[in-house]
Amino acid sequence: MDKGKLIKHFRKRSGITLEELARGICSISYLSKFENGTIQPAQEVFDQLCHRLNIQNYDEILRKHEGDGYIKKQLTQWLQYIEDKDDGKAYQAHLNIQHYFEENNYHPLHEIYLLYQLIQLRYLLSRDQINQSSEFVQHLSYYQDLFPLKYIYYYKKFTGIFHYKQFHFNTAFQEFIHALSIAEQELHLDDADLYYYLALTLARLNKHHLSIEYAKKALDLFQSDLCYPRMIDTQMLLAINYNLTGDNKQAVDLFEKILAAESDQITDKERAMAYHNLAYTLKHTDHQKALELINQAIELKHGEEKLNSLFLKASILVSLHHKEKALATIQTGIQCARQSRDKKYYYKFYVLEQKLKGTMYEKEFLEQLESFILPLFKARGEYAEYLDFLELAGEVCYQLRHYKKASDYFKLAFETLKTIDKGGEIK
Repeated sequence: MDKGKLIKHFRKRSGITLEELARGICSISYLSKFENGTIQPAQEVFDQLCHRLNIQNYDEILRKHEGDGYIKKQLTQWLQYIEDKDDGKAYQAHLNIQHYFEENNYHPLHEIYLLYQLIQLRYLLSRDQINQSSEFVQHLSYYQDLFPLKYIYYYKKFTGIFHYKQFHFNTAFQEFIHALSIAEQELHLDDADLYYYLALTLARLNKHHLSIEYAKKALDLFQSDLCYPRMIDTQMLLAINYNLTGDNKQAVDLFEKILAAESDQITDKERAMAYHNLAYTLKHTDHQKALELINQAIELKHGEEKLNSLFLKASILVSLHHKEKALATIQTGIQCARQSRDKKYYYKFYVLEQKLKGTMYEKEFLEQLESFILPLFKARGEYAEYLDFLELAGEVCYQLRHYKKASDYFKLAFETLKTIDKGGEIK
């Protein structure tokens, strides 16, 4: 722990100025240089500063433990297991490290303990434990001015992942860009995990060509480490991006490559995702093949995992003019969405059902659209679908002869499209 950072942290938290803290102990310029790490103060000066700031047990914060080197290596290995998606080893490392800190008395502000908390945050995020992750993000934000540069890098990357999982894609992007700046300009490191999450976020912001660039960087690094789970993740992301940029051939090639992987290199969940996305790619050119693939995806999924595939299946059945089968699939989807309390897919199925039944141009549907559907997709940052629903609202209003309101919705859709293209936040 840097002594200057420790003093600066407690001084700022106490609301004390440099002049007030230095009075009777040292000069203001001396204190400023100490806080910024350009000089090391005499022990007597440091003791007096700690006493004035009422820093308790500061010797424990700074103490070097016999096991520091050992546990730091264990923490680094734990992070590697997490980022490699080696869940079994990550869980065992979590238990071992937790036991170590229970047996060894580290001050909560000790540099090693702060690293432990940072990697705990990454572990919680890997398990989608968002509520607990939120507590760690808030707690660590209070102490980030104590972090050495590598910890700041971790914090920015991990909070980026946290915001991504909260659907705050613009905020996540800003955190990842901050982390990328530190990685490139100061730490001089290539981090495949960062490139992957940056590519993932750019895809959600509809910046697919830039997403492809970072996904390729991530894939090169994962391939060099023979990290198969992350290679498959990244190939999947690349294929989806190719799909959305109209390069269907590359998308199909990648999905088929994923599906050809050895059984010990791909999970059922990943295989289901590949079947789903390959079905999406083929839905306009080979409806029957797409239907076979989506059924294979659904067979491999459980519970709420089925929602997106059920929706795609219903859409394919609509294209095949199998109205009754489509309506039956929609009802299955609505029931699944209710059970899992997934409002997004509940309303997607609801809208598809109204279109299929021909009840879209009714007042009740417009009320649902305005009161629930548009606010939900806007709040979630699902801007592409939000844009679709704005245009739908305009179309419904026009058919209901609400011409002024229809015009307003079409204008809002146009402004939203411009904002999305610029990567901005929808207000």
